[in-house]
Amino acid sequence: MSEIREEYVVVFAEPAMEFKACVVNIKKQSRVGAWTPCTARKKPVCTMQAVRSIVKLMRWRAKKMSEKKVLIVEDDRGLAEGIKFYLEKEGWRVVTAGSLGSGRVLYRQEKPDAILLDLNLPDGDGMSFCREIRKDSQVPILMVTARDLETDEVMGLETGADDYLTKPFSLTVLRTRLRKLLERQQKSGEESHILKSGEIFLDESRATVRKGAESLNLSMTEYRLLRLFLKNPNQVLLKEQILAVIWDSESNFVDENTLAVNIRRLRKKIESDPSNPMYLKTIHGMGYLWEDLKNA
Repeated sequence: MSEIREEYVVVFAEPAMEFKACVVNIKKQSRVGAWTPCTARKKPVCTMQAVRSIVKLMRWRAKKMSEKKVLIVEDDRGLAEGIKFYLEKEGWRVVTAGSLGSGRVLYRQEKPDAILLDLNLPDGDGMSFCREIRKDSQVPILMVTARDLETDEVMGLETGADDYLTKPFSLTVLRTRLRKLLERQQKSGEESHILKSGEIFLDESRATVRKGAESLNLSMTEYRLLRLFLKNPNQVLLKEQILAVIWDSESNFVDENTLAVNIRRLRKKIESDPSNPMYLKTIHGMGYLWEDLKNA
């Protein structure tokens, strides 16, 4: 019988806490396939069960696609709907507010990844809203306004806006500037030693963790698990991926039972109600997902 080979793109976790893609060749006559060359110190074994889990993960991600969310605070309804239509066509998720009051409500509820903020609103000035946001958040803010004086632009930037766009403007330019703001924020976050999600803070330079003002005492495995989740928020991590990064000091592999125990212990330390976790969710039959609560 001729040999039948199938190729799967597999994402796995290496000890450096980064995820890389590689191709795995699986022989149907064989129960076990081998990982192709990777940078991990050990070569994890890829079973057919792992491949099935990865296929499930890919389907789950396709179904639950999480694109960047933009909050538009603009009282010109026609303009707001036009921008919304364009950005949604480009794959963004968009929510709109026609006033400062509704903008405040949606900002707290939706926790957007970026804000498109008009200066002239019927119930207030966009600059005051920008100042409020900057008290506790560094979410990218792009101001849009009909004011074209240099002093207005300077004032907008000094209140905390990241960029300034004068009406009328090109939708392509708007999209590009939003994308650049998000890329800049992501790069800045990667360079920082502080990982943050909701009330959870992890300082990589000091290897310390706190929840709000309370310091948490984590074991090495719990610390490595938390760091892995914080670096990969809002995405399902397969058990096989997680196991590949939590080798002990003797390079002995940690089994699934040990993983489950450490997940349970970690939840007790970071969750207010471990039986109903807000952060660390179980995705049955696949693995775990860290839900980033941002500035909740």
